[in-house]
Amino acid sequence: MSQNCSDFELLAADIRRQPGLLAERLSYLRLTAEQICAGLPPPSRIYLVACGDGLSAALAACYTWERLLGCPVEAVPAMTFSRYMVENAPPGALAIAISQSGRVIRVIEALACAQRRGLETLVVTNKPESPLAGLVTEGHVFKLGFNRLGFTPGASAYTYTLAALYELAAAMSRQRGVAQDVQEQLDRTPQAVGAAVESAWQPAGDFARQLSRGNVIFTLGSGPAFGTAHYTMRKLYEICQSKAVLLETEEYAHDAFYAMDRETPTILYAPPDAGFRRCREIAGYLAGIGCPLLVVSGADQQAHLVREGISFAGLPGASAVETTITYAVVAQALACQAGKILGGAFYACDNPTRYNQGDAQIYESERMDLEDE
Repeated sequence: MSQNCSDFELLAADIRRQPGLLAERLSYLRLTAEQICAGLPPPSRIYLVACGDGLSAALAACYTWERLLGCPVEAVPAMTFSRYMVENAPPGALAIAISQSGRVIRVIEALACAQRRGLETLVVTNKPESPLAGLVTEGHVFKLGFNRLGFTPGASAYTYTLAALYELAAAMSRQRGVAQDVQEQLDRTPQAVGAAVESAWQPAGDFARQLSRGNVIFTLGSGPAFGTAHYTMRKLYEICQSKAVLLETEEYAHDAFYAMDRETPTILYAPPDAGFRRCREIAGYLAGIGCPLLVVSGADQQAHLVREGISFAGLPGASAVETTITYAVVAQALACQAGKILGGAFYACDNPTRYNQGDAQIYESERMDLEDE
């Protein structure tokens, strides 16, 4: 294999380039979103359909979408949508398929099923020549126009796609005042991400140094932060092959709590939103267990959350738009440093069986929807 399977310096460079990338490309994303949405009829319901990082971004963004659009918005795994959900989609619904490569079989399949159901469809992709984009007219393809830095798991690609989704929602919204607020929040993200990169590196590293190869790491988040926790779990798998479990913050207390001990490292996303008071309470219980704990919240929440044994990443941003983008930096910094400490290879590419079969499962799977024709 020609590429470097564990170029953590390249990954760190990709993380650190995010402020400049967003500053340079936000105007392009805004203009492209406005062009895509011109003449688009108001949807009765919206499905954000994706796999992988695209699904993490959809889970993080769907609450802001719903607030902007005034209709139900769901982030749905592609297989769930095509096999179990599309047949109940109401008239006037819109399905938006999200895939950087445009080659993910399950996402292609989901879009085809949506079209057979008669849904309006859009594609968000970095590859306008891809099979996914080929299923819709050119005017229904949001071309991300993103240049990868090299062979690294999605870091800058994730925050860039998330910003694109927010721009698309703002362009589609008929609530111009609310949409303008979202665009102003996006305009602040380059500076906020720059501050997040500097603020996140040390606490993420402190937490990474408490990990061992045998740990199962819990990632907790609720609301928009559930998408960030989902993304964190995925980066730990992809970058350093650490075992991680995704938990909704409240649900952890109903089941996982009983299996936790001092050997259960936990990451708690606690943005300063409607769920913060409960997150603060949960942080206290986790601290009582004595497990390695990393809490990610607003910088001004430190006094409410920090006690002995807790690593704290205080980041800028108050809105869901800002926190879902800036808090993703913690996941990136953690996985990068854990990979350096514990070892690991991007997408397990040092193991030919896992690497090759991983790609085959995603890009070469049989189109299940074709059996329905």
